[in-house]
Amino acid sequence: MIRAIWEYIRERKWRYVKIAMVLILYDYTLLIPTQVIQRLVDHLSQQTLTQPNFVWDMVLLVGSAILNYLTAFYWQLRLFQSSVHFKATLQGQAFRKLVAMRRPFFEKFRSGDLLTRFTTDVDGMADMAGYGMMVLLFGGGLFAFIIPTMFFISWQLTLISFIPMIFLVVSTYFLSRKQEEYVEQNREAVAQLNDEVLESIEGIRVMRAYSRRDQQVKQFQKKQPVYPKQGTKLPLSSILLDL
Repeated sequence: MIRAIWEYIRERKWRYVKIAMVLILYDYTLLIPTQVIQRLVDHLSQQTLTQPNFVWDMVLLVGSAILNYLTAFYWQLRLFQSSVHFKATLQGQAFRKLVAMRRPFFEKFRSGDLLTRFTTDVDGMADMAGYGMMVLLFGGGLFAFIIPTMFFISWQLTLISFIPMIFLVVSTYFLSRKQEEYVEQNREAVAQLNDEVLESIEGIRVMRAYSRRDQQVKQFQKKQPVYPKQGTKLPLSSILLDL
């Protein structure tokens, strides 16, 4: 998965370079309000605030807010456009490869597995190319601008603020491991459900011929409640990671 995303980024490296440069500018605009407010507080405490200084600070605040909005709009738009294009490209490549496969390939894999690869797996890779790259680039800008500024203001408070981050990193690691297990369970559940539906559709004439329709419906209804339970674990782990 990582290799496919890396190949896509390398083929469109200049697009991602532009996104990274705009994101750096976006991260810098996040620092301007803090600097302006700090300067205003210093002027007020020292009773040296003048009208020209106040007007200039207000212009900086409004200008940084507008620039922050424009840069955020640009890099998010371009990044998620690339994610959608990556998903379409991946589905096209998978379909062309699937059409070229011979009969032993389809005998080896279940129909549900193939459907899962075209839906759940592709959606996951698209999210990685979108939200994953957003976290990576945004985190890089955070460490490049905000963390050094925190050390410049007060290195003691900065070190103290790192203490909760240790627990966040450890908890994120274990939650990510658990989420990987839920992803595999959800993928298997979706594959089994797809396989059950396809088998029911393909064998509907046989069921009617042998009057097994009611038995097949009861069998499907018996298995069906298990799949939503598997699917709810994955969003729950994602919510915990977002917290």
